[in-house]
Amino acid sequence: MKKIMSMLLVLSMLLMGAAMAESETLTMATNAAFPPYEYYDDETGEVTGIDVEIAQAICDKLGYELEVVDADFDSLVPGVQSGKYDFSMAGMTVTEDRLQSVNFSDTYATGVQVVIVPEDSAITSIDDLFFDSRKELHTDFEHILLDNISRLPIEFLKEECRGVPEALEALRRISEETDYFAKKRLYRELSGLLDDTPRLYNRLRNRLEDAIELAKKRARWNFKTAIPCYTPRKNTMSLMLPLSLQDDARADAALIVEATHSGNYQGQTILTMQQAYLDARLVCRPDSEWLNTSLIRSED
Repeated sequence: MKKIMSMLLVLSMLLMGAAMAESETLTMATNAAFPPYEYYDDETGEVTGIDVEIAQAICDKLGYELEVVDADFDSLVPGVQSGKYDFSMAGMTVTEDRLQSVNFSDTYATGVQVVIVPEDSAITSIDDLFFDSRKELHTDFEHILLDNISRLPIEFLKEECRGVPEALEALRRISEETDYFAKKRLYRELSGLLDDTPRLYNRLRNRLEDAIELAKKRARWNFKTAIPCYTPRKNTMSLMLPLSLQDDARADAALIVEATHSGNYQGQTILTMQQAYLDARLVCRPDSEWLNTSLIRSED
């Protein structure tokens, strides 16, 4: 995948005319999280980088001192527009919306973004990074329900296990247990009970199938529903789909979907919401309607 990105200098109208003469210092706003263009020097603790050096050269040429301010990226344009900052340099791409608020210099750098996958990966083009609802999705329900039952919301399990006293008792003990290893052992016992109770297993499987079908519909309506993620242990790129198990309006878990060489998808496992957020952050900052920081609840 290639995306040409221009590094742009945003100039405030305050740099024009008399406003410049009123100060001997020009304030540059940036977001110091994009090395080598702007980042914190480990030794000095100051913001440095290519953009800072360019800004310093501009100020030297004009006869001004340079003040560098590290700010949130989303605040840079409003800050320049309001006059809080004189200008901003932060790898900013020119857009029609931004042109309504600020002026841009000529582009002075071009970046290229790529996705690197293993040689034998099923991902062969940018299209493979989007969920294709026309392809079949085969889910490993045994792995999800028997090996990773602890990743399912416990309130969901209690609801689906009604009418099975042994399972409800196991869930009660799990809810009350505080020791990690003891709780893990109890989940293994619940998994064994589920394996020995086909009626209960099929009930949970049916509920998961319903949630998966809803997730597929959402991905068909909005491609951003399927979030790319990276699995370091397997060195693979996958997609995450939201599983709404208790309320159709809220995701409770994420299904990890991987493209196969047969041209279909394999639903391999599930993640808790926190796990999903952390895995997605290895690729980009998750900010979807179902996976963002405001929706992640604290988990023990």
